[in-house]
Amino acid sequence: MSEEIHTLLETHDNTFLYQLLDRMRQDCAYYLSFGGRHNKYLWAGNPDAQILYMKAIWTHFKEGEKPEWLTMEDIEGFETKMKEDLKDASISG
Repeated sequence: MSEEIHTLLETHDNTFLYQLLDRMRQDCAYYLSFGGRHNKYLWAGNPDAQILYMKAIWTHFKEGEKPEWLTMEDIEGFETKMKEDLKDASISG
């Protein structure tokens, strides 16, 4: 997957990457609420890949270019909530 991420980062400009990151942020919020935690609502197809891509895109931006509307702490918050959900599902399933 790291080659896919590298290709994504190298073949798209920052405008596209900002838009993708925002879409992924919205996907996470929907996944955790009205989306019923269904992977089909995540751009990357599953929580682990989604977070991996989001972190890679976010860190790809240089200082001063990083989005003000999404911090690494926000991404890690999504990661924690999504992992809690996966853990809860495996216990009850």
